[in-house]
Amino acid sequence: MKYTDLIWDFNGTILDDIAVCVDIESDMLRRRGRPGFASVDEYYAVFCFPVKQYYINMGYDFSVESYDDVAEEWAKEYAVRTVSCGLREGVADMLEKGRANGVGQIILSSSEKNILSDQLVSLGVSGYFKEILALGNSKGESKVDLAVEWFERTKPERALFIGDTAHDAEAAARLGCDCALVCGGHASAQTLASTGYPVYPDIAALCRELYGDE
Repeated sequence: MKYTDLIWDFNGTILDDIAVCVDIESDMLRRRGRPGFASVDEYYAVFCFPVKQYYINMGYDFSVESYDDVAEEWAKEYAVRTVSCGLREGVADMLEKGRANGVGQIILSSSEKNILSDQLVSLGVSGYFKEILALGNSKGESKVDLAVEWFERTKPERALFIGDTAHDAEAAARLGCDCALVCGGHASAQTLASTGYPVYPDIAALCRELYGDE
């Protein structure tokens, strides 16, 4: 194993929440008289960071309603609906292999930290992570500054960032560390490939790359 530390994104990478997120956003759009997403591809076409720009891409007018109110509406829906979401296939096995190999594992997320901590406990994986880096609100702001602060504080020897969006690739680039991007989350395979980082079809494929068939 060539990495001393794995930096995991959460939403869409560890948590299998893409279908729920598409449904939440579609319902929110319909409440405002707009059509919801007809497919995941339509969601991929507008999703981006910062999340405020993503809402603008969907047609939200923040001169009519506040972004804070929209973010709060989404957070309430998300907290209720993601109770039914589980781990992405292959995540549990990869977390266990990381621990068995003495790899440090942390989470870096744009999620609200209290919600994220509760989700990790519910999923039964909180014990795998030595640190949780997340935001103090539900606005989906950039997590890059959190990553930079952690890097400067801990100085990991060899770190790999694991994510499912172009924003994860941006974070890895800022840190100067390797990055592995996994399909099936919140970005299309084409978007991930455009970052120039290795792209894997699923977590199991990445796990085989890192740990072989052990």
